[in-house]
Amino acid sequence: MRRIPNFVLLRTFEAAARLESFSGAAAELNLTPSAVSHQIKELEAYLGRPLFERLHRRVTLTTDGRQFARNLSGTFDSIESAWQDLAAPSTRLDLIVHCAPSFATNWLGPRIKNLVAIYPQMRLTILSDAEPVDLIKRREVDVIISYCGYLQRDEISTFPVGVDEFAPMCAPEVRNRFSTDRDTVLNSVPIESRGSCISWSTWYGRTGIRQPISPALTFDRLSMKIAAAADGLGVVLESTSLAERELADGRLIKMNGIHEGVIIRESHFISVRKREMETWKINAFLQWLKSEWNLSTQRSNKQKS
Repeated sequence: MRRIPNFVLLRTFEAAARLESFSGAAAELNLTPSAVSHQIKELEAYLGRPLFERLHRRVTLTTDGRQFARNLSGTFDSIESAWQDLAAPSTRLDLIVHCAPSFATNWLGPRIKNLVAIYPQMRLTILSDAEPVDLIKRREVDVIISYCGYLQRDEISTFPVGVDEFAPMCAPEVRNRFSTDRDTVLNSVPIESRGSCISWSTWYGRTGIRQPISPALTFDRLSMKIAAAADGLGVVLESTSLAERELADGRLIKMNGIHEGVIIRESHFISVRKREMETWKINAFLQWLKSEWNLSTQRSNKQKS
């Protein structure tokens, strides 16, 4: 059994110490100043030492009282945080989503209007950073959408958004310089990026084609390398979902004419806290996200080379 004073006495002391006023604590707790004074005296008797110095029309904390107030303040902060974690997700309509910059720019951003149209009551915040985020430490974030990898935690549930298609892509003018897709890839500048799910060396190993030694363009953002390919600077190997707009408007075309040149795999992963899985806002967002991803994949698969 824990040996602690009555919680009511602790709550009264915390308020009086924080406000440095018995009358202020009384107003906050809907008590009389006399009741606050009586509870503080009861707590002091339990602890066997004074916590306040009673001066004319005011009180100040003793050294012991100040130390106790500091320790107790952190405890009450933890209690408040625990309550907010439990109560807030089921009542708040705001949703904070963290995702990689290229996913935010190339895929999620153009679809936000669809989400707002379906759930006008949802207040959505998008945070974008290439560094991995820990949902245990970042309590304000509700959902993480990560690219390729993710942090594993017992308290976190992680699952793929869906399967994705990775294929060589280039601008039409680049493809028109060569007679076949294979020649186009072998004789064009390979465009790369740091942190990509599939590297060119992996692609060459899968297709059985010997990788040529050639200069490459490297970017630190997937969106930048897709844009570079659309500008005719070379051939990019990337998710066709992230390049959906460029494929749709003809700035990029897929090269499907290479044996095993198109790779299907899971690329983006959703992470949420397990205890929040069934909350309305997260359920609504996840259902919408998966529906949009499936539609995107279907459209991408219909794109012609």
